[in-house]
Amino acid sequence: VDIAREVLWHSAQPFVWAALRAALPWAINAALVGEFLAAHEGIGHYIHHSYNLADITGVYAGILATVVLILVADTLLGAVQRRSLAWRPQQAHAIPH
Repeated sequence: VDIAREVLWHSAQPFVWAALRAALPWAINAALVGEFLAAHEGIGHYIHHSYNLADITGVYAGILATVVLILVADTLLGAVQRRSLAWRPQQAHAIPH
C-alpha cells in the first residue's frame, strides 16, 4: 500500500504542480477583483480608488505591483516545484523553467 501510494503520488506530482502554476495568476486576479468590489485596503482597492480619482499613475503603480507579486509568487512556487521534483531526471531537450 505504501509503495503504491508513493508511486501514485510521484506520478501525479508534475500535473499537480502544473495546475498550481497555471492557477496562481488567476487566484491573485480573483483576489484583486474581490478587493475592487468590497475591500477598504489592498492593491485592488488602491487601483480602483486611483481609477476613481483619475490618477493614472496610481493605476499603473497598482498594476505594476500586481505583476511583481505574481512574478515573485511564481518564482517561489517554481523553486518549491524544482525541490519537490528533484527525484526526477532532467531531460536534456526540455525547456528550462
